[in-house]
Amino acid sequence: MLIVGSCGCHPANEGVGGRDSFGFPLGQVTAADVRAQEAAHLRYPGATLLTENCQDERDEGFFGGVRSANCGAEVASPDDLQKTYAWYVEWLRARGYVYRGRGGMAQSDLYPGFLFHNATTCREMITISFPKLDKAEPNGTSEGVTATIPPTTRSLIGFNYQIASTNGGLNCNDGRDTRTPDTFPPLPTTPTTR
Repeated sequence: MLIVGSCGCHPANEGVGGRDSFGFPLGQVTAADVRAQEAAHLRYPGATLLTENCQDERDEGFFGGVRSANCGAEVASPDDLQKTYAWYVEWLRARGYVYRGRGGMAQSDLYPGFLFHNATTCREMITISFPKLDKAEPNGTSEGVTATIPPTTRSLIGFNYQIASTNGGLNCNDGRDTRTPDTFPPLPTTPTTR
């Protein structure tokens, strides 16, 4: 799931080409720009990387709009979903991310994804989703996953990090977002582990 939206922060976007004050490209963003960021490689400690995919920013035409450059991954965690999600929340909170709402939901997801944006840089967005363990294929892999899910897995986490383009209609000066990092949503209490 890729979302381009607005946020209430003020990066220094001056000129065309070059970089903003946070080091992000002005104009089109590539997968290489995304891969160069720490957040693109965010993995829960002890988790097994199952799949990873990075894409350049792209214009999908009149109805599709501009899709942000992004890197997504799915990991298998040896810990339950509550503990794994809490680790991600602490990482996000420490770096100035705020909760923006529910993201799209794939049929293989247990809950809708949670969308966060970085209130300092404005252009960074992260979606965390929760693929269902019980939807894993008999051979140990779930749809779109390229590695075998370890038998010790207690939860799956989908993660997508994106950097919005300054050409994609992003409005960083609307001032509407007043939420704080303390408004992170709790996970539903439905059991999610094996």
